[in-house]
Amino acid sequence: MLKLMEVCKVRGFVYGIIPEKGKPVSGAPDNIRAWWKEKVKFNKNGPSVIAKYEAECLAMSEEASNGNGHGQSTLQDLQDATFGSLLSSLMQHCDPPQRKHPLEKEIPPPWWPSGAEDLWTKLGLLKGQSPYKKPHGLKKM
Repeated sequence: MLKLMEVCKVRGFVYGIIPEKGKPVSGAPDNIRAWWKEKVKFNKNGPSVIAKYEAECLAMSEEASNGNGHGQSTLQDLQDATFGSLLSSLMQHCDPPQRKHPLEKEIPPPWWPSGAEDLWTKLGLLKGQSPYKKPHGLKKM
């Protein structure tokens, strides 16, 4: 992110990850860190906002299943580059670490999807090999 600021003249960025268990992880550069921590209070407010959003999505999903509304897909709303950045950040915390499974050897870590998981068919996709490559090279389907 700092490289983006230097090379691409990005003026600021923020990120926040709220895991299911554990504390939120977030960051911002010096120029907006005070705003992010003191005004937004992501680490404090983020989990409650997520809970509210999930409750709203559940209500929308129930309405949609009753024919009264429309469902919503949150991951599909992300741009591929944003999705790749999130995956990159999350992969650093996987066990075993991704670095023990170099991409050149093409042997994915045990947590990498194989393509045989039920979700592939639920999404209407064919079962098969899930490509093991850099997160920024992956695209959402």
